[in-house]
Amino acid sequence: MADGPFHHPSIQARIAADVLRIQSGLLEWSVEPTEGDLDSRIVTTLVDTLDAHARAYLDQVDCDSLIPEYTNALRLVGAALIQNAEKRSFLADPYSDDRLRRKAESSAEYIQRRRSLTLEEQEAEIRAAVEKIRCDVMKEAVAWRSWRNQILSRIETRFEARYRHWTSEAIDHVRHSQHSVVEAVVPGNSAGVFISYSWDSKEHKEWVLKLATRLRDDGIDAILDQTHLPLGARSPEFMERSVRESRCVLVVSTETYKQRFDNREGGAGYEGHIITGEIVNEVGENKFIPVLRSGDWKSAMPTALSGTHGVDLRNDSPEEYRRLVKHLHGITDIRPVGPPPEWLNTSPAKVEGQTDQPVSILPVSEVILLPVEEMPLISDKRGSSLVVWLKNETLDPMDRCSITLNSLQQYSEKRRGFHRNPFTPILLIGPQTVNAGRATGEAAALVRCSDVDNQFLTVSNDPIEFRAAGIWLADITVEGDGRSRKETLFLRWTPGEEPQFIEDPRLSSEHDKTDVDVRDPVTVPDPTEYWDQRKRLQETDILRKIWSKPRWRIWIRPLEFRKARFQSLDQCRQFVHSFAASAPVSFPYPWLSGDAFESAEEWIVGEIDTPDGGVTPAERWALSRSGQFVENRALREIPQLVGHVHALEILDTATATLEFAARMANRGILSPKARITFELYQVDGRVLAWPQDVFGDNDAVGQNCWCQGEIVSVDRIVDAAELQARRREFALEVALEIYANFGWSNPPRQCLTDEQNQRFGAMQRGT
Repeated sequence: MADGPFHHPSIQARIAADVLRIQSGLLEWSVEPTEGDLDSRIVTTLVDTLDAHARAYLDQVDCDSLIPEYTNALRLVGAALIQNAEKRSFLADPYSDDRLRRKAESSAEYIQRRRSLTLEEQEAEIRAAVEKIRCDVMKEAVAWRSWRNQILSRIETRFEARYRHWTSEAIDHVRHSQHSVVEAVVPGNSAGVFISYSWDSKEHKEWVLKLATRLRDDGIDAILDQTHLPLGARSPEFMERSVRESRCVLVVSTETYKQRFDNREGGAGYEGHIITGEIVNEVGENKFIPVLRSGDWKSAMPTALSGTHGVDLRNDSPEEYRRLVKHLHGITDIRPVGPPPEWLNTSPAKVEGQTDQPVSILPVSEVILLPVEEMPLISDKRGSSLVVWLKNETLDPMDRCSITLNSLQQYSEKRRGFHRNPFTPILLIGPQTVNAGRATGEAAALVRCSDVDNQFLTVSNDPIEFRAAGIWLADITVEGDGRSRKETLFLRWTPGEEPQFIEDPRLSSEHDKTDVDVRDPVTVPDPTEYWDQRKRLQETDILRKIWSKPRWRIWIRPLEFRKARFQSLDQCRQFVHSFAASAPVSFPYPWLSGDAFESAEEWIVGEIDTPDGGVTPAERWALSRSGQFVENRALREIPQLVGHVHALEILDTATATLEFAARMANRGILSPKARITFELYQVDGRVLAWPQDVFGDNDAVGQNCWCQGEIVSVDRIVDAAELQARRREFALEVALEIYANFGWSNPPRQCLTDEQNQRFGAMQRGT
């Protein structure tokens, strides 16, 4: 079966790419739930994963004899997906004996006592602790397992329906391939490329025809209305079928095409309906390729394709045309990854009697994350060092296992949280094979005292030293078998003493209880009523446009949910109007124009959409009677700062948000405590800038600072009275933390404070 019809490398690559996209969508939703619930997301994710395999295999079913094999293959995939879900995903049992035992072994009380106990006493104490934990969580475990069984029942029901659907599709596919006069599409070739364009002029139509002819001469099945639309055929049906069924669509972009596409005029407008629908439903990801023919990207690119990478054929560039043809033929310039160097010695020694086993006949790319139960990270103290290593809990060796220290973040009493400092990741344990049931031969030092007097610590074995007493969070990535996960460890050190592993200080009674209120969404979850309210917010074209761009998401809400903190929606409107009247003209927050509000049962909503490059970015905000405020806003697009984020936009946003929140607190809306979350999305690779002249030669940031992560998040929980009194200080701290994510470690605080006062006026208390 390993050489069966469904194991072509191009098919497996296509499945892997589709499954990665599907799984990433679930992970992103779990971080930022937008609509729907977790139950439906899990079911949909598994069904979509099954469909990804089914679609990829379907092209290989070219005769009746393969239909039973195709159906059986899908059932094997379905069984593997369910098995993986029960073991490794959201459906993995958190109350299993192994997990309860690990929880008991990791308790601070047991860790402190275990060195004074014999092995028999340790085992007896662990068993007693496991039984106590099991009794404590029995009610939750029964409820959780009942929920899981309901989800599995829904999945199996949906799978049965999909099996019938795809069997019918296979039968139709065989019938069509036997009778169609059109050449079948072989996986991996470049057939089925539809060209969407507008009839701007006779010359433009001739150029498009020449492009289609040239593509066909170069081995690409280019489909064009001028050549493929038969006499008597209906144009709408041809366009709809061509867009939906083609593997790829070339969008020839001109100013006229953009106008007709966006305004839904003519044939380009009809195709725009279909293309936009596929993009919104994620059917057309990477399917639509803009081909710039006239104008520029801003004036000719349809709004639905904003941000999509394309080719520039305005001057019939041979290089751009070759780049397009290579892409359509599936040829990439990415250099293949070679084998690891011999000096890494990553090849495991072959065990006597071991035979090479074939790969599973239906490899399912279900799991992206490396589960803790398969490869636990073990931490301990050895002498004056804190060390970490890995243990393989599976039955087979795991290849290329590694541990990387991504960052060390120091705890700040004043900030009441961990501060992310610029840090170059350190490889603690390089890629190697960890055999089943065994730990790696060598533990890696996380930190160690480097002098006999314990006056400073060295990070790993690198010459990075720190001498200040404090608590640190170690952000660690564990990798193995092509998968990875993140873990955190906490350590405390004082000069003259040895370092110690500790629990999360935000959960410890040693610190002031207010520390628990600051940053931990697990210990201080948001009431479910807030999420239920947000699910009922309507999605709009402007909101989807914002989501397609680098953007802000800002969330203000009281810690305690009350439905009518504003008595009515009229009070919500009056409040926003009163604040807007005092907001700076240069930075209106939130944006509003007269009485242009939308109203729903519990929200007032305002939005603005501006052309790309406008001074005011696209924005949509909503304020609920419960005091919940949610804003989505695109980053400002400054022509001179393409690919950059202006430092003052960050300061302005933080200051305006906290001024707005302080006004809410003054009205008693956020009593007794408020939670405020700032999030930046799609900022990976963006450079932080603060140009001091029109040419940008003199920049206050002064160095090449950019964001390495896609998302930046800053969360604050503050007392309502303290928010009113210290809102400017809080805003500056938020801006500084965001700057640190871009690698700017020494911003001029006084200059930033002066900018705050200049742009927002001197702080007035009691307002």
